Amino acid sequence: MNGTYTWTVSYSRSKSGQITVTLGDQRKNSKITALPTYYGTVTTNKTANYAKLSNKHGINADDCIRGIMEYKGTTYVTKWRCP
Repeated sequence: MNGTYTWTVSYSRSKSGQITVTLGDQRKNSKITALPTYYGTVTTNKTANYAKLSNKHGINADDCIRGIMEYKGTTYVTKWRCP
């Protein structure tokens, strides 16, 4: 994984009703863990209870990446994805 890619972070829920979440990603390598990059804030669709945002940025061959979501002051993360 070396180059510029479009990264997509999505959120889905089983409960009905809309909620607003902030979505983004975070990268790390052997030297640093970067601050999160937030793509923006989005409200889930009323019928599908689903939201997603995408962002294009570069990643180096030794970088790992994970998804980030914030909701009501709590941060949730996915597992790291490494090459």
